[in-house]
Amino acid sequence: MEKTLVQMTAEIVAAQAGSGRVSPDELAVSIHQVYDALVEIHDKEQCARTEPEGEITGLPHLRGNPQKSVTRTMVICLECGMKFKQLTTRHLVTHGLNPMEYRAKWGFSKRQPLVARQLSAQRRRTALDNQLGERLAAARRRKLAEQV
Repeated sequence: MEKTLVQMTAEIVAAQAGSGRVSPDELAVSIHQVYDALVEIHDKEQCARTEPEGEITGLPHLRGNPQKSVTRTMVICLECGMKFKQLTTRHLVTHGLNPMEYRAKWGFSKRQPLVARQLSAQRRRTALDNQLGERLAAARRRKLAEQV
């Protein structure tokens, strides 16, 4: 059975702490540093396993034309080649970027959603079915009326 990143972090930090005196503050810093390092290694390992193959969908081709990385069913990270339905902030942090920096780096407009078109359409349908737009407008009218 594979160990989790938390279990591996605990073992590494315990071994470090066992070799000498460590203050509680140093221990906390050590835990965070070891865990972050393991997460980074794990993400790089996952990127290597899921990198798209082929000339047309290959990373160099997509980097030359970033708009093609956002397709109907998936978004391909131009940093590592992983495939997602939505490119999250959590993933981009592993590359040292936030969504705005990612968009600027790869030439996307500031309003470009980093979401597969199919997922975006599904969310739009759900919002319309649940009348979220009308509910938001009504809530704003109520709040404005309360302020007056």
